Amino acid sequence: AEKIRKWSTQSREAAPWYTQGTSEYYFQVLLLIFICLVVRRFRWKYLLSFGTGVICGFCIDGWLWLLGGNGPYELLWVRILAFAVGVTITGLALALFFRTSWPLQVYELAVSEISDRFGWKLEKVKLANDLIYLALAVALSLLCTGTLTGAGVGIGTVLITFVNAPLMTLFGKILDKLKL
Repeated sequence: AEKIRKWSTQSREAAPWYTQGTSEYYFQVLLLIFICLVVRRFRWKYLLSFGTGVICGFCIDGWLWLLGGNGPYELLWVRILAFAVGVTITGLALALFFRTSWPLQVYELAVSEISDRFGWKLEKVKLANDLIYLALAVALSLLCTGTLTGAGVGIGTVLITFVNAPLMTLFGKILDKLKL
């Protein structure tokens, strides 16, 4: 963890414009290109999804600025509470987002477009998508730090991978019953 903090500090000094938020939308550009290659088409609404990703990146940076970084999450009980609330909100937000005509963020756009293109169930594509990101996180963590926890891959990362899609599906069924 100390290696990561030192590397993070050095990176901020070398490129102060590069933040967690900018990482978010840089990755989404690459993902958007990948989506176009997989589904073999480009739609203008994809650019709106990228716009949603940019807004998300600004929100990440704004939230970290508001909290003063990741410091407030030093205590285990705070991390557990934030995780539980965050997972619940994310599951509900995804269920709501998939039921709107608003542009999906690029991660969910990938799920939606691949599901539509190949006729696969949305929940299964979401789970497969999350598993791919988990594998990528593990690989990058091991490659960059030599450990899993050094770059933030822990029990929460694994847990959310397996809980996210079922929770989204559960909230979706509730919303459908309520006709929302």
